[in-house]
Amino acid sequence: MWLVSNIAANSEEDANAVADSQVVLNLILSCRDNTIEVRKEAVWAISNICHSLKDKNRLERLLEFDIMAMLLDMLQRDHDSGPIC
Repeated sequence: MWLVSNIAANSEEDANAVADSQVVLNLILSCRDNTIEVRKEAVWAISNICHSLKDKNRLERLLEFDIMAMLLDMLQRDHDSGPIC
């Protein structure tokens, strides 16, 4: 996942390729993993994808997977991040 995160952060073109691939579904599923390190890497990768995407349709498609709820859930279960206000 670390590699995917770095690829997604590299350029808009790379973020588009990752967002359009099957990899993004694996990242989304990894946000629910029991291991905190797996969840953190998945969140970083998804964050890098969202940050690099300029195409509104691709971003909306990711949001349809309810990724924001998954990211908040990860932060709440993290216990290192403190309370979310």
